[in-house]
Amino acid sequence: MPAFETSINNASSGFALRWSELQELSNKFWDLMDILIIGCSDKSQVIRYSSEKKMYESCDVVIDKFDSSYWEVSAKDPMLIERLANKFVDVQFLPSD
Repeated sequence: MPAFETSINNASSGFALRWSELQELSNKFWDLMDILIIGCSDKSQVIRYSSEKKMYESCDVVIDKFDSSYWEVSAKDPMLIERLANKFVDVQFLPSD
């Protein structure tokens, strides 16, 4: 895992995966402390952002897991947010910045 983290942290655009590859990779990990996943229909938007605000504005989907305790999910498609909210318990909607 440390070598995997290092390779991602040193890459200019993180670790690019298709949705099916992300699903396959997720089956290999059973405990993650922190992870940031971004999804962009425009591949040129998959970059290392210096500003969270710019990342949230540019990406179609942002999924951020904090210290193994909670997730923040942002999506341009409100229907996606609604579908996800209906699948989980203890969902809280946060005001946008």
